[in-house]
Amino acid sequence: MVAEYFVAKDFVGYYYIIIPLFIISFITGIALLRPMLRFMKAEWSRVDVFTLLLSAIGLAYVIVSVYTLTIAPMDDTFLDIAGMAAFSLFVIACFYVTIFNVHPKNVYLFITGAGYMFVCMGYLIYELVFKATILLALVNICEVLAQFYFVLYLIHIKSIVKSKFQRYL
Repeated sequence: MVAEYFVAKDFVGYYYIIIPLFIISFITGIALLRPMLRFMKAEWSRVDVFTLLLSAIGLAYVIVSVYTLTIAPMDDTFLDIAGMAAFSLFVIACFYVTIFNVHPKNVYLFITGAGYMFVCMGYLIYELVFKATILLALVNICEVLAQFYFVLYLIHIKSIVKSKFQRYL
C-alpha cells in the first residue's frame, strides 16, 4: 500500500523507494506461497516443457520490451534487475502452482499472476510513456482483483494443501 501511494504521488521522484517496496512485496508473496511450492511435484511431459519454454520466452520478451521502453533510461541496472527478478519469480510461482496442481481454487492464483503482470506493465506504461485515463482505470481494477484473489487464495491455502494429495492429484 505504501508503494502504491508513492506511485500515485510521483513515480519518477520516488522511484528509489517504490522499487524496493515492490521487491519486498513480491518476495513476501512468494514466501506466502511456500506451503504450496514446498509440496508440489512437477511431472513433465514434452508438451509441458514446450509450453513452459514458449511461455517463458513470451514473458521474458514482454518484460524486456517494457523495460527498454520505460525504465532503462533511469539507468539503475541493479535495482531494475532485482525488481524484474522478484516480479518474475512471483508470477512464475503463481503459474507454477496453477499448472501442476489442479485444485479448483488455483484459478485464484492464475488471476493473481495475470493481474499483476498487467498491473506492473500498465503502471510503467502509464507513468513513463502514455498517460491515458482508461489505462489507469484498467490497471487499478486489475490490481484490486489481483489482490482480492491472492488474499482469497491465502485464506484457503491450508485446506488446499491438505486436500491436494487426496482428491486433486
